[in-house]
This record gives sequence, structure tokens and C-alpha cells, in this order.
Amino acid sequence: MDNGEYRRHAHAMLRLIASVLEPERPAVILPADIELETLHSIARRHSLAALTYLGLKKAGITSSGLRESAAQAKRRSVILSSELKALEAAFTEKQIHFMPLKGMILRSLYPGTGSREMSDIDLWYDRAQRDRVREVMLELGYTPAKKQAPNHDVYSKPPWLIVEAHHDLFDGEVYRTFYDYYKDKTYASSDENEYLCRMTPGEMYVYLISHAYIHYISAGTGLRTLIDLRLFRRRYKAETDSEAVVSELNALGTADFEAETRRLSERMFDPDELTAEESKLLDRYIFSAVHGTDRIFLQNRINRWLEAAEHGKLSYLKARLNVSERDVERHPFFSRHPKMVWMLRVARPFKAAAKPKRVFRELKLLRETEANAGRDKKQEP
Repeated sequence: MDNGEYRRHAHAMLRLIASVLEPERPAVILPADIELETLHSIARRHSLAALTYLGLKKAGITSSGLRESAAQAKRRSVILSSELKALEAAFTEKQIHFMPLKGMILRSLYPGTGSREMSDIDLWYDRAQRDRVREVMLELGYTPAKKQAPNHDVYSKPPWLIVEAHHDLFDGEVYRTFYDYYKDKTYASSDENEYLCRMTPGEMYVYLISHAYIHYISAGTGLRTLIDLRLFRRRYKAETDSEAVVSELNALGTADFEAETRRLSERMFDPDELTAEESKLLDRYIFSAVHGTDRIFLQNRINRWLEAAEHGKLSYLKARLNVSERDVERHPFFSRHPKMVWMLRVARPFKAAAKPKRVFRELKLLRETEANAGRDKKQEP
């Protein structure tokens, strides 16, 4: 399918979703050439299959694939809700301060169980209690991942449960500004549980913008992000201190990004009425999928490197083959045994060789980006 067809189906999906989230809108009349299988595929890529199904249902259109995806999302949501209650009880019993994040908060803004699709449970906890959190997760039957992220620990439990337990909200090496801003923040306890913490609506909105921005400049982010932000703003507008929010956004350098996403999220459900600039921006979300793509991630990484201090292609390749402190931190074994880090350095080229298609794609992007940058320089007056 070419980009034009993909875009047309994505626009149809947005209209279907709009008819669900804004009940005053009439049911959508789909053009005859919109294929339900393609619609289903795009909806799944954006984790919007349940909402798309509800839009089709309102329009009196049947899709067995979307109906099954919606039912699966509902079952998954029920299981995740039950698991979150178990986690809350265990953390409270062990006197660990914690806070649900992202989807576990946003799901209440959506119409019905499972319509805000989720694949895991995200929560924050007091970093001073990391060992106790690990004990709790092991007691609950979870297994820690062999390779951990710098700012959160990943735990899994059969058949598909995953918990991302954040001791820091952002990676301090890659996103230092955000890490420094959030590392010492404290959060008020909820009225019903002194160990269950909550952000204010303003704090949560700034965090959601920050999280969206990190994804946007990394591998990209999809249409669900725009819907999340739109629904959150509309629900909590009256309870949000707008001046405080603007001040925090300015401190983080995300004020322009917030303004851009706010305008787009308020207009996205009428894609035919967007300006050329807005349509181009919407395309970035449409073609990113829910968690971005590998191509976007590679392109953004190359762009950042080449833009920094006149870095060139050779220095980029050298850096990619090198083992950074962050790489070591993500491998608990090597963190405990620093004298063995040489094994990581030796293994790096072999690891790359095991994914030849990705390596060639990265080299091609690097060559094209450097060539484009060279042409732009020549055109400068």
C-alpha cells in the first residue's frame, strides 16, 4: 500500500473515532473503497482498534477482525486492572510509595473498559526502595528482565503481563534536562492511601507532554498520543493552573511542542480541514505508529549526532561501535563485574553482524543524511 492509501485509511479511522469520542457527531459514512482489513491493520498499529470498532458499530458496519481486537482489549484491560490492585496492595503492605502512570491513569478518560488499549503497567516508586520493590515483584511471581533500562526495571509474568517500575521518570544520560527536573520531585499521597501518590492535573499534563516529546524526538509516536492529550486537557482544564503549566513547559523546553500538539489534537478529527503544515505534521503521527518505528529512531539519532559539534560519519560509526556507560548499566552482570566489560566491546561487532538488514539500513540513512546536509551547506549564501 502506498502512503496515499495508508493516509486515506488513517483519516477514515480518525473520523470513526471522532464519532465515538464526540457523541454529537453523526455516524460516519465510509467511502466504498475503504477496506476494513486495512483499517484494522492501521488501527492495531496505533493501538486504536477498540475505538475504531466502536465507530464502525455506531455506523452499523460489521468487522469481525476489529470486533475481536476490541474484545481482546477489553479482556486485557480487566486483567491489568486486577493486577494493578494486587500491586497496590503489595506495595502498601510493604510501605513503598508508588504511583500509577500513563495508560493506567488515562484509561478513565475513555468511553468504556478497554477502549484505551494498554500492553503493560507503568508505575513510579521511590528509588530508595528499589530492593524492596524487587522483593515484592518476585513474591508476586514476576521475573526481572536480564537487560534493564537506565530509569526503570522491567518485570514479566506469564502469560503476557509486563510491569515497568520507574525509579526515575527519565533516562539521565540521554535526557538530562528531564531527569534533573524530575529526580527530586515529591508527590502528594492520595486521601485513601498514604503510600499511593498522585500528581496534580497540571503536573500530570506536563509529564504527559514530556513523555510524548521524548518519544517524538526518538522513534516517533502515534495518533493515540494526540488523543490522550486531547482528552486529558478537556477533562482537567478547569482544575489545571495554566500559568504554572506554562512555566514548567518553558523550564523543560517543551512549550513549543505542547502548543503544536495542542493545536493539532484539537483539529485532527477533521483532517480535510487542516492546513498544509498541519497535514504534514499529522503525517508524522500517522506514519509513526503507537511507539514509533525503527527507521524514525535511526534517522533521529543520526540527525542529532551530525548536528552536534560538526560530528561526521566516521565519528558516528566509531561511537556506535563503542560501549558506553549506559550500555554497561543496562546489563546487571557487567555492572556488578566491571572488569568483564571487555566482553561487551568484543561482542559489539558480532551483535551488529547478526542484524545485517538493520545495519545496512542505518548505513544508508547515514550516507543519505550526510549527503543532504552537504547539499544544504552548499546552498547557503
